Amino acid sequence: MPRFVHVDVDGHALDLVITSGKRQLKALQTAVGGDIEVVMAPGSGLIIMNEDGKAAGLPVNERATTIWRLLFPLSADHLVGDVLFAGGDANGEFADCPPELDAIIRQSAP
Repeated sequence: MPRFVHVDVDGHALDLVITSGKRQLKALQTAVGGDIEVVMAPGSGLIIMNEDGKAAGLPVNERATTIWRLLFPLSADHLVGDVLFAGGDANGEFADCPPELDAIIRQSAP
């Protein structure tokens, strides 16, 4: 069962364990409030967000945006809505949030 880090729009970071299997997609969609978009971060990190969050007018997630800009310093983009951070394994499955990404998330605390 992979451990995700859920960063909500209020800046709170909480560990979230989502079991693998048929219900995983639904749980991820519930966590971000809609269809998911997965972006590969440097290393083995993954960022999971609402695919249509900007079009739906979700609020900017300042903490997740700070993390995004640390990971992608040339990007001026911003993230909206609740965001999940995780890892990926060689089989294309979700894995625990990598320690180096987890450290960045923890250091970005408001």
